[in-house]
Amino acid sequence: MRRFLYSWQFIWVNNAIYRSVLTAGAIFSFHWVLLILTLITITFTMVMPRFFQKRIAAASENVSERTKHLIATLNDWLKGISALYWTKSLAHLWGKISPAAKKLEDGYVHQTKVSVLVGELENIFAVLSQVLITLVAGILALRGVISFGVAVNISNFVYQVFLGITIIVNNYTKYLGGKAIMDQVATVIERQPAHSSSSVVETSIHKLVSVRWHDLKIRYNNETSVSFSDGEIIAGQKVALVGPSGSGKTTFIKALTGLIPDYGGSLTVNGTEARQIDAFVFPDFIGYVPQRVHLFNDTIRNNITLFDEHLADKVDAVLASVNLLDRVKQLPHQSDESVYSSDDRPILSGGEQQRIAIARVLIRGKKFLILDEGDTGIDPAATREIIGRLLADKTLTLLMITHTADVDLLHQFDQVIRLSPR
Repeated sequence: MRRFLYSWQFIWVNNAIYRSVLTAGAIFSFHWVLLILTLITITFTMVMPRFFQKRIAAASENVSERTKHLIATLNDWLKGISALYWTKSLAHLWGKISPAAKKLEDGYVHQTKVSVLVGELENIFAVLSQVLITLVAGILALRGVISFGVAVNISNFVYQVFLGITIIVNNYTKYLGGKAIMDQVATVIERQPAHSSSSVVETSIHKLVSVRWHDLKIRYNNETSVSFSDGEIIAGQKVALVGPSGSGKTTFIKALTGLIPDYGGSLTVNGTEARQIDAFVFPDFIGYVPQRVHLFNDTIRNNITLFDEHLADKVDAVLASVNLLDRVKQLPHQSDESVYSSDDRPILSGGEQQRIAIARVLIRGKKFLILDEGDTGIDPAATREIIGRLLADKTLTLLMITHTADVDLLHQFDQVIRLSPR
């Protein structure tokens, strides 16, 4: 489509050049003075955009920079879409994107104003040029150099020349300004249930009582089936789901949280089949910390509250609960310190970032925490310290997915479920 538009634009410009040259030749046949005057005014019209080149380039550069900023903002927040989903903070997404989008819109408005200004000046000068040439033609007619018929029709010829020149100049102005085109920047976050509404039971779950599974076989990709031995998790228990990559750990969690409804046997949450619970109910009582934690390019406070002002007064307490308060208090702006330095490097270690992600869950009062590979990429001492604090919370139900071989750590769990490779 773009090539098609460019090809037509090329034909249009060439047609304008062809028409202007032929009409200029006709004017020359009337009298050389008229042609010289036409060429002088055309030359000035064509070089006029050069006088505004800096303004045009600055406006285009401004649009380009604001486009980059919007794209960077989108990338940052969409990378953390999982955290927004599990904390039910998706409503804040547009609030962070809209300022960048508004700046880009303002940039386009300014760029348009500059282009319109140049275009209006070109039109005014073109009209004045036509009037001048017509007056000169009238003087030549009065002196008998050309006929009055030529003098009357000269304006039509000049109009054709300037029409062609205007087309050429407008395209040249676009060339000077460059192109900062963003066809469409839209993020649509839609609710897409993984199962038909007829099988969903209207229910709300505010706290976990139990998870039980019997003769469980989970299908995914419409082909593979993973079998699990019977088991249960009771509220308050600390459970480790252990197994190598490919053993079905992530598959089990997806079924437990309603993301894979295609399973055989039974998998119940508080006595209700997981497939019959609306997938958007699970974030009400489950806190999920992914293997790869994403911190938004914002302050520590906002990374924990995710812009929920009602949680602002709980930040220090939750930082203390994950043993991060003393570290944050040492920073120049404390919890209002950005998580990235001026050169875009994280100021927190991997273990500290993991604690921020856990704090996001705890500050919302979630009592069922799923920790996906919480010990990956973190030194053993930090792992024991983080997990130890979670294990000590008697009110917390913890399901930790891991492939760790740390026997001492696993002995602290109430239950260890081992999965074998498929």
